[in-house]
Amino acid sequence: MDTEMSIVLDENDQDDPNHSLKRQKLDDQAPSTTPNEPNISVVNANYGSLLGGLWDQDFADVTVKVGGCDQEYHLHRNVLCSESPFFKAACKSSFREGISRHIDLPTIKPQTFEQILVWLYTSDYELPEKGDHDTIFDLYSAADYLGILGLKRVILEQTTNVLHRDFNLVRAKQLKNSEIQIPHPYNLIKRLVRESSVSEFEIFQPVMTELVNYYPSNEAYLKYEAAREENDNFFWALMVDSYFKILHANFCHICRAQLKSKLESGDKCKGCKKTRKA
Repeated sequence: MDTEMSIVLDENDQDDPNHSLKRQKLDDQAPSTTPNEPNISVVNANYGSLLGGLWDQDFADVTVKVGGCDQEYHLHRNVLCSESPFFKAACKSSFREGISRHIDLPTIKPQTFEQILVWLYTSDYELPEKGDHDTIFDLYSAADYLGILGLKRVILEQTTNVLHRDFNLVRAKQLKNSEIQIPHPYNLIKRLVRESSVSEFEIFQPVMTELVNYYPSNEAYLKYEAAREENDNFFWALMVDSYFKILHANFCHICRAQLKSKLESGDKCKGCKKTRKA
């Protein structure tokens, strides 16, 4: 990703409509032996190096300003619009942004937007090694705002894989619980759920299953969580769904039917909110 590239264009070849573009790493200074073939690359191309000359600002056709500061990025509409309904709408000529070709994103931090660009230009993402909640949340929130569902899925998939790996290592006593890559994962998933809609129920199920399997909750805790008015209904539904699957995976239909409810007389049902009779 940090490969530096340089632009070299053969002036004698500019008028040839069939001229080709060739990328060359700076650390490989050997010139191309192909005659009349210009070498093109991008200096300090942290993103989009795989796209060669496309990252060059000479080809950019839209400017994005982020973080409410002077940080601007000269980008390419075709790339931005490929996965983002937000950018696609903003770049339409009927909108002010489409006419001016200038888009402001004051709520997205520069470092977060740069991760967005890495994804849009290279389809690459790696979960932070330290599993910092704010870094993961900011990127997920920005992806949600821009409508980049593919990135949201990858963030959750990598989170699930990391938790699965670390939880197994803890069970095998090869890793301490305090050493897992994502500390206090329940808190992180709750934050991510708040940035999502019920339509994304499916993509949250695997990570919730990992949490529920590793952090089994007793009856008192479940009742406490369900009774909290400020609790997220979506998060609670995901938790219940995971426990329901565990129940079906461990009990046959006969035993499930014989399980007694522990809900006491006078308690309210968390579904219909009616008071349970004795």
